[in-house]
Amino acid sequence: MEPIVDLLRRDHHEIEALLRVLEHECELFRRAERPDYGLLSELIDYFRSFLDQYHHPKQDRLFNLIRIRDAKCDRIIDEIQDERAAALSSLERLGDALRDILNEQRVPRQAFDDPARGFIQHERRQIEIEEKLFVAASAVLATIDWADLYAEPSDQRGSLLARGLEDKLHARYRAIIREARADQGAPKPNA
Repeated sequence: MEPIVDLLRRDHHEIEALLRVLEHECELFRRAERPDYGLLSELIDYFRSFLDQYHHPKQDRLFNLIRIRDAKCDRIIDEIQDERAAALSSLERLGDALRDILNEQRVPRQAFDDPARGFIQHERRQIEIEEKLFVAASAVLATIDWADLYAEPSDQRGSLLARGLEDKLHARYRAIIREARADQGAPKPNA
């Protein structure tokens, strides 16, 4: 498999790890226990930044080349785009519900739980479809296509900014995982 696919798969593993953290915190909320609202806020912010600024742009470059080489993949890529839009919509609704909770507004459990479950479901479905597309990519893309995907931006400053973003996002990922592990080891008071 090509290095960009390996990077995207690493992203998927990290996304899955964070989805499990989100599930855990949401389960606490469902049981009327107090989740770590700071961690939830960090997760939502991380997903927004990571997906919009880092993961999806990498994928889009790959998807655009696949579309050029094999129109039969259009339906699969469209399905991925639909799942992406649904996941992001759920994430925004979850962020709104969390903001209301933090502002001490009364929020029905379902107004928090439904978007959380929706985001997790759509994100996992998207990853599942993308993994299948990665296999198709190896069959339809030529060596020159892969080389184009690895080409550095012509603007050296843009390349440095991209690497800085990657480093910052991975540091945030590790911090969230550390915080989640620490939280899961400590008993939670009731909400």
